[in-house]
Amino acid sequence: MSQSSHGTEPQQAQELVEAEAQARRKLADRMHDNLQQLLSAARMRIGLVRRQLDDPAAIEGLWAAERLLEEAMNESTALIERLRGNAREK
Repeated sequence: MSQSSHGTEPQQAQELVEAEAQARRKLADRMHDNLQQLLSAARMRIGLVRRQLDDPAAIEGLWAAERLLEEAMNESTALIERLRGNAREK
């Protein structure tokens, strides 16, 4: 096999692995900085509205929405950790 001007196959493979790890870190950072912030803000706003209501059915509905947002935050946190962990392992 001949060597290309861009390096050997193992070197190219290592560069590809490093590029993938960098992409995973970038995605994890964007999820943390953007998605987590949006979910947290939505949860806080729902909590503020819930505390101003007197209707038990509406209050329960907002509690349910808050629980769903908390679940989404937990899932995205776990995904971020997996992405960052995979990026470190590569």
